[in-house]
Amino acid sequence: ILMKINSPSDTSYGASFVMQLKYDKFDNDRIYGAWAAGRESASDIPSYMTVTNYSVILDSQVKTDEVASGLFLSTRSNNSNFGKIVNNIFDNNFRDVGYALQFWPNWKNSDAEGYFVSKFRNGTEINGGNKNKPRPLGIYNETLNNRIKDYYHPQYTNNDNFTFGAWIDRYRVMCTVLEYYDETRGKAYPRYIFRVRLLKRTDPDVMDQVQLAEIKKRDPWCIGPDFYASEPMWFGDFVGNPNTTPTTNTTTVKVKNYDTTSQTATLNRQINIAGKRFYALKPPSGDSYVFRKRLMDARATELNADNNPINDTGISDASGGTVLSNPAGMRYVGVRGIEKSNLNYPDSVTVYGLDLAPGFSINEIRSIMPENGKLYNIEETIPASELAKIQDKDWYKSYKLVIATSDNDINKKVFGSTARSDGSGNNGSWYYQNAGGDGGVYDLQHRNINDCKCPLHNELFKWLGGQ
Repeated sequence: ILMKINSPSDTSYGASFVMQLKYDKFDNDRIYGAWAAGRESASDIPSYMTVTNYSVILDSQVKTDEVASGLFLSTRSNNSNFGKIVNNIFDNNFRDVGYALQFWPNWKNSDAEGYFVSKFRNGTEINGGNKNKPRPLGIYNETLNNRIKDYYHPQYTNNDNFTFGAWIDRYRVMCTVLEYYDETRGKAYPRYIFRVRLLKRTDPDVMDQVQLAEIKKRDPWCIGPDFYASEPMWFGDFVGNPNTTPTTNTTTVKVKNYDTTSQTATLNRQINIAGKRFYALKPPSGDSYVFRKRLMDARATELNADNNPINDTGISDASGGTVLSNPAGMRYVGVRGIEKSNLNYPDSVTVYGLDLAPGFSINEIRSIMPENGKLYNIEETIPASELAKIQDKDWYKSYKLVIATSDNDINKKVFGSTARSDGSGNNGSWYYQNAGGDGGVYDLQHRNINDCKCPLHNELFKWLGGQ
């Protein structure tokens, strides 16, 4: 895709363009071929892309720091006529429902700067009062301890190897999406976990294309460790790290960066909360940053850090709750640009590519899924007409054979007889057994060591490369 967006100055609209998530856009045949070859490091369940578990890679450039961009993830349309011709008029009014990852440069008039999650209902962003006051969701930034600053500044994700440059540079951003549900709430209430990472560019301006062709033989999506350009940013109700000093006047959380030995991040105030709720980053210089996980339940009212509801942040049936309640509903990814004022830039955001790649592996899901979390079966998430198109695919047949030994229930196959996550960060995860036993996101961190146990390094790319 090469597309330039002229963004209106009003935030009360959603994506500038959208793409429906469909199985013909997923490269599951390639994944099946590698998995069927019996690679030693392959999971017990193939890491197939699904409409509830995938990655999207946005290659784009915000052309001025007066402009922001948004990546819409698994959103639904609250317009049953979207994409249809009604009374000889093509209806392109999408009316976005769901969450978007936003990237806001350091605007002087904005509270947020960096990466954060926001919510849309019926095509309108649920903001903090005006377009320069977004309502960051998806994570609690406990270091800044101000709810209008619940974001990741890109420099938080730096280490000695990964260094964020200028706001208006071109970046590849990979967001991995998991849509799941809580056993106590049911399938009509989808929840989400996002992992976001900056990737190195692959265009001819920065990389030799002959060399790139060789790399693609073992990493066809160019998303593996050789392309990492940041530490990950986590959003949602993932399994994190515990506070190791809960009864003192400080909060201490383990940090595992790419290029350093294990460290800790310290917050100079007490958060006496039990459980694996935290995630921490520690750049080479400056402060460390402590984050706390935050539930992303699209239909529900959002919660503040003190667990009190934030007024007018839920999604009613009329404003999109009904379409979210249908697991088989169509899901989309999309992009938008937004100007902070009516400056009429002719060239606000350039989109160079929007690509789909594998999502979380099964062992990653075992590590990060919160207590009572459950996966959707493939058959629950697509209409019968779409299911018919994949039933004869070898990858789908292998998926059915794998879960047939567990009463045709993906949750029994992944989590055992309880058919739900226990929230420990274990659930039989290979990473819990081999990457330190802390559980959760800490076990999934990529390290610059010869025997790294990181998921993307071992469970996908090694066996794609024939190892």
